[in-house]
Amino acid sequence: MLRDRGRISERIISDLKRSGEDSVDTLMQTLSGFKRAQETLDIEVEGHRVVIVGKESEISAKEEAINNLKRAIEIETNEKEIEIRRIKTEIDEQNKVVENQQ
Repeated sequence: MLRDRGRISERIISDLKRSGEDSVDTLMQTLSGFKRAQETLDIEVEGHRVVIVGKESEISAKEEAINNLKRAIEIETNEKEIEIRRIKTEIDEQNKVVENQQ
């Protein structure tokens, strides 16, 4: 009877060892899967960072182009206003000449 109890105890201990080993193996596989998932996500995040840097660069370039266009429009508008004033002055002078001739 004592031997039977001893064998039963040994089987229980053996079963517990196997169960523990299986649990450790399962945990290691789960951990390995999580690590691979993290690596995949890290690569994806880095790709998004690269895209963001590129988009920020595009935005900066387009903002600079917009500012250049605004300056060009201002310059052109000022030049046209000066030309309009010059033409008006010429017309006024021509009108005076015509009035004096009459």
